[in-house]
Parts: sequence; structure tokens; C-alpha cells
Amino acid sequence: MAKELLSDLKIKAWIKKPTSTSLHDGGGLYLRLRSGGAYWAIRQVNPLTGTRTWASLMPKQPYPEASLSDARKAATDAHALTGKNTDLVRDKRAKLVAIRAKE
Repeated sequence: MAKELLSDLKIKAWIKKPTSTSLHDGGGLYLRLRSGGAYWAIRQVNPLTGTRTWASLMPKQPYPEASLSDARKAATDAHALTGKNTDLVRDKRAKLVAIRAKE
């Protein structure tokens, strides 16, 4: 991670009174506010199209179930993959299709 701008105290204050739809921790890691809670995501560049996209890190675990330290570790792992020109969104879809094909 490049920067670590957030703390649990800042996140809890933001959730009570959000000033935007996302909160940036640095290095592409964001906490995004959704109707079901606040979820972790990273901002990536699609290697095929060059467009910026969101890739959710732990879509089934809202904050605080998925902690700040968990999100930072997941973002570090995701950045290791994106360095290899991996589109995280398409990669997750392909894995889901493979799992469903086995069922």
C-alpha cells in the first residue's frame, strides 16, 4: 500500500455522517458506501480497455466485518495480480462461471 490515510476512528465517523460515496485509504483502496453497508474495493485500470473500474475485495463482508487491516492485505494481494495485467472483475466472473459449471 502506498499510503495509509484511514483509521477505524475516521471510518466510523464517516459512516455516521458520510461526506461522499467513497473513502480513500491510498494506493487505490476505497471504502464505498452502499445501501447494504460500507464495502471495500480497489480502483484498477482494465488492461484490455484502459478504462478505470472498481473491483470489490470482500463483497460479502461489509465494514467492520471486513476490517481495515483485512482490506489492506486483500488490496496488496490484488495489486500483485494487477501488476500481471489481470482484470480482477473478469477474473472473478470467470471463477464463478467455472464453479457453476461444476455444479
